[in-house]
Amino acid sequence: MRLKKNAQLFFFTSFVILFGSQANVLAQLPNGWKAHDKNRPQPKVISPGEQANQAPSDAIVLLASEKLTGWSNAKGNPTKWKYSDGVLESVKNAGSIYTVEKFGDCQLHVEFATPTRPKGKGQARGNSGVFFFDADYEIQVLDNYENETYADGTVGGLYGQHAPLVNACRGPGQWQTYDIIFRKPRFNEDGTLKTPARITAMLNGVLVQDAAELYGPTIWLQAGEYKKKSGEGRISLQDHGNPVRYRNIWVRRLAESTPTPPTPRPQMELTATQRKNYVGQFGPVKIEETDGKLFFTRHPRRTFLLQVHSLTEMSFEKTAGELSFKLDDQGEAISCQGSIDATGNFKGARKNTQPANQSDD
Repeated sequence: MRLKKNAQLFFFTSFVILFGSQANVLAQLPNGWKAHDKNRPQPKVISPGEQANQAPSDAIVLLASEKLTGWSNAKGNPTKWKYSDGVLESVKNAGSIYTVEKFGDCQLHVEFATPTRPKGKGQARGNSGVFFFDADYEIQVLDNYENETYADGTVGGLYGQHAPLVNACRGPGQWQTYDIIFRKPRFNEDGTLKTPARITAMLNGVLVQDAAELYGPTIWLQAGEYKKKSGEGRISLQDHGNPVRYRNIWVRRLAESTPTPPTPRPQMELTATQRKNYVGQFGPVKIEETDGKLFFTRHPRRTFLLQVHSLTEMSFEKTAGELSFKLDDQGEAISCQGSIDATGNFKGARKNTQPANQSDD
């Protein structure tokens, strides 16, 4: 058995050495599948529902002019795509169409319709695509209504990498809706990948990609590799030789997926004597000392570790909560007021001053 396994390993190694370039083109993806593997399970077919598609107030409407001033071909020249009555249609051999404006992280809404009279089968039927970041990352547009092709090339798929979770395709000629969240890749200073590009997508109101991480650019019959790229890129629609129509395209810029943390507030340490000055019942709340730390409790019982910012100001360590104390001439707290959240305000005078457990520094 071991000899057989060694022989298999030798054969595989020899294949890679002898046919390295071909093996690289058809390389297995990190998820275990080869790109476009016909044996890959097909997505479940379901019936999508209806949804409202009106652009929100902060959206950039990308189809707002009969002259298509916001669009161009790949070289920045006027496009030969057709546009009439709010509907954009691809023209064979005209090339893909690109937005003049560039975008990074964004939410894109786009409606499309494949030809009413379908022609061809598989990838030759109603083929187009929506691309992000200067055509680096594609989500497939295709007529997959009773038309099977390789799973990672179906409508809703991230081409050659992630098959859609389900097949939510409408019939030929019907208007369909994409709502897509795109997060661009991030790179370290040395050019290495920090975080990959991610796409979440709804097709006809149905989730088809759930924060899927891309393994690199989506390229036909190749496993794309990340190369450092900063800034933003154009959104584009693909000319694949089929007269696919588009309408109601709008986009929203999105903030960084990891927001900047707030500036830490200054903190101070209290002596054991000072901590005793705050222990007691203040109206509906209680402050206790345990292991040299102060804790806040309010009924129903919730206990919060307190951070001390000054002798009169404290806050909760891990959740919203602010306390403000009034002190007497000896530095003892005589009253407390504050909030647990935006609506949980409280105040009260101190009822008892002797803690259950006393400690000294």
